[in-house]
Amino acid sequence: MRKLIYGILIFLIIIGLITQFSTGIRWVVGYLVGSAVVVLIVYGVIWVTSHQRSPRVRSIHKKKKKMHQRHGRFDRKVVKFPGPRKKIAHDRHRLTSGERAEMQVQKILESEFARDRDYLLLHDLLIPKKHPEGEYSQIDHLIISKFGIFVIETKSYGGFVLGHQEAAAKEWAIIDQGIRRNIYSPVKQNRGHIQAIKEQLQAMSPPPHIRINDDLFYSVLIFTNDRVTIKDIPNNVLFTNLHTIGETVRSEQSVKIPGELLHSIRDFLAQTNITDLRVRIKHIKQIKEKTEKNKNHDEP
Repeated sequence: MRKLIYGILIFLIIIGLITQFSTGIRWVVGYLVGSAVVVLIVYGVIWVTSHQRSPRVRSIHKKKKKMHQRHGRFDRKVVKFPGPRKKIAHDRHRLTSGERAEMQVQKILESEFARDRDYLLLHDLLIPKKHPEGEYSQIDHLIISKFGIFVIETKSYGGFVLGHQEAAAKEWAIIDQGIRRNIYSPVKQNRGHIQAIKEQLQAMSPPPHIRINDDLFYSVLIFTNDRVTIKDIPNNVLFTNLHTIGETVRSEQSVKIPGELLHSIRDFLAQTNITDLRVRIKHIKQIKEKTEKNKNHDEP
């Protein structure tokens, strides 16, 4: 708006100079002074109106200013990759409900286990799969302890969740505000994560006295929404929420891994983690395409 006003004023000044130049220098000077006065008046009106905001608007602009100071003065970050000219816009400040839930769980896990030597943490792992069901497996959180490896799947669903006692069941259902929809079973999804981790650890060549089998792993399902009711969770799945994560994990006290191997396992899995942003974005895109194409919600 300001640019438009300034453009109009400059145009009027030029026209005035052309038309008034023939009448003498005195008229030209008078016209310039008058134009300058008009510009100052218009600018003053714009400045006053822009600073007379409601308390709510001032609060929003104050928050934006703090955000710009903290993250830089931009709302979207464009990432350029070598090769073909591709630009991928990544919104730094807009999070999905699932991403917010993962951040909540990560914060609680760090506060609960970060100082405990018996528990090592990894978050947001993207590791290759060796079985033919998919290229990668994305794990929300991983706890590596001498009591076993806890593979955590985080969900932010609300409403009434109809699970299934059979761990191999492919579909669950959610009834929220009278609307029912089917989802891919988070238990089966987490089984795929465990399988991918198991394959990676078998390639690690662990000591002979450690058997990399299903007994080494715990499937943990966390629902972060307090407004949720769960029915029919398989018995071999640890179900918890934000308030009982630490209690649920620490309830397993059977030693399965020597303490001296914990860091080796953690470091090995951290090395297999795919950090290439191009691969991660491609993986997310493929999952979305599968979800839209197939109502059964193929496994991520």
